[in-house]
Amino acid sequence: MSGAYDPGEGRVDVEQHATKDAAKAEGDVDLSKPSKAAVRAALQSPEECDRMREAASKQGCAEMIDYCRDCAEYERLFSDADRLTKAQAMHRKYLSSGCDYPVNIPDTQLKAIQKKIEQPTATIFKKSYEECLQLISDNIYNTYLDMQAESRASKAAGAPPVCTPKPTKTSCCNIS
Repeated sequence: MSGAYDPGEGRVDVEQHATKDAAKAEGDVDLSKPSKAAVRAALQSPEECDRMREAASKQGCAEMIDYCRDCAEYERLFSDADRLTKAQAMHRKYLSSGCDYPVNIPDTQLKAIQKKIEQPTATIFKKSYEECLQLISDNIYNTYLDMQAESRASKAAGAPPVCTPKPTKTSCCNIS
C-alpha cells in the first residue's frame, strides 16, 4: 500500500463500466466519440439534451435521458424536504414496479435506492446515473452523432432551414 488516497479502495459494490472518463477534464472531452464524459457534457446543454432525447426516442428509450436530467436536478437540491419529494417522485416515475417510464439499472442499485428512499442522501442516484450515462454512450450516442451529421450535411447541401410559423396577432403568445 502506497499510502496514496484511493477512492475505490475497500468498495464492495464496484461501479460497472468504470472508465477513464471520470478522470478527464471537461475541456478534454472528445464529443465526436461515445463516452460517459461526452454524454455528460451533451446533457448539460438544453439544446443538445433535447437532440439526445430525440435520438433516444428513435430507439424507444427517451426515459433514459429524462432520468439523467432528473438525476442532475436532484444533485443540485440542498433541502432534505426537497430531496425527499424529488427522490420519491423519481422512484415512482422510473424505478417502482409497474411505473410508466422504467429505467434499466442493475438490481443492486435499485435495491440500494429503495432502502434509502425514505431518507434520501445527496448521492442516492449517483451510481444509477453513471450507469445510465454508460448505457446512453453505448446505445444512443452513435444515433445522436448520426443525427448531427445528417443535420450538418443538409445545411451544407443548401437545404432550406426548417421554419416554424410566426404567431399571428390572434395568437395566445402575443403580448399586447
